[in-house]
Amino acid sequence: MSRTIVAVVGFLVSLVALQAQAQDAAILSRLYGTGVHSYFAGEYSKAYDDLNKSIETGSQDPRAFYFRGLSLLKLGRTDEAVVDFKKGAELECADVNKTFNVPKSLERVQGEGRRQIEIYRAESRKIAFAREEKLRKARYETLRREEERVLLRQAEGGAFSANVEPEATPAVKTPKAAAEPTAPKTKKKVEVKKAAEEEVDPFAAPSAEKAPAAKPAPQKPVEKKPAEKPADKSDDEANPFG
Repeated sequence: MSRTIVAVVGFLVSLVALQAQAQDAAILSRLYGTGVHSYFAGEYSKAYDDLNKSIETGSQDPRAFYFRGLSLLKLGRTDEAVVDFKKGAELECADVNKTFNVPKSLERVQGEGRRQIEIYRAESRKIAFAREEKLRKARYETLRREEERVLLRQAEGGAFSANVEPEATPAVKTPKAAAEPTAPKTKKKVEVKKAAEEEVDPFAAPSAEKAPAAKPAPQKPVEKKPAEKPADKSDDEANPFG
């Protein structure tokens, strides 16, 4: 139960904090807007007051510093204006996510004030680039040293393993396969010879031994003609024209 109460209280506190931040952002935005409006209206003292309140409330908007510096420049407070220009350029370079659209807000600004702002913006970009380059080199050196350390460790480990002789592993005897009984060679040769002899050529003429004897063709019985009776001589002799 107590944990639930603590969680609820924490949620309410965070919600109140977020609401307060939103209200502060709205106030700062309103002060910045009225200050810019007063500057372009030529009311430089009022513009300075509104922008000064925005910055003192905690604004980190580089545009508020730029326009407060422009107001100071118009009021003849050049040294204070330079300080605001430098601070605005520093905050702009730190704004990596480009939360504030500085180029858009400075489109209407011309003259000496714009020239000085661009000078400090360029210097700030150079400083930021040099800082980033230094950090990049530092990261590169760190990675290089780490790589060398890893390679050295690997080399030392390889040398150590080379000096240690590997343990001899006992040889494993593989069981010999059981010999299959082989048939006598003489018997095998006889069987091969017999098979060769029994092989018959399908295109050869059948041999006399294996050809079956031809059966004699059945003979038709010879019909016997009846014997002719001898002619009766007496009749022939009796008929002279027979």
